Amino acid sequence: MIKNFDSPKISILRQIMAAKRYAALHELVVGISKYSIAEEPSKDMNNDEQCAWQLTMHHLEFLSKYGDSSPMVEINGRKWFAHPEEFDGWLELGAPGVSLDELRAYLDDCPL
Repeated sequence: MIKNFDSPKISILRQIMAAKRYAALHELVVGISKYSIAEEPSKDMNNDEQCAWQLTMHHLEFLSKYGDSSPMVEINGRKWFAHPEEFDGWLELGAPGVSLDELRAYLDDCPL
């Protein structure tokens, strides 16, 4: 079920992704950004939200390390993958684990 797919929160997340600020968004989603509010971002998530949130963390970590030019990289025989479909699924769920207040605080200091 889509929750507020056109909400201000989702719009800001799309803008941050379009600006390729993957590392900053990764920190926000993981909850280690100086703008993070929740001590445990996944605390109130159901199983679907938690799964989408975890795959989103992996997706953003991949983009932070390897960029967006390839959906897969191979390093020392090990393959690493981006998860864009899962990221979109996370957005469709309302982007649990990151709040609009956190995003606005980030943008106040780091405008797009």
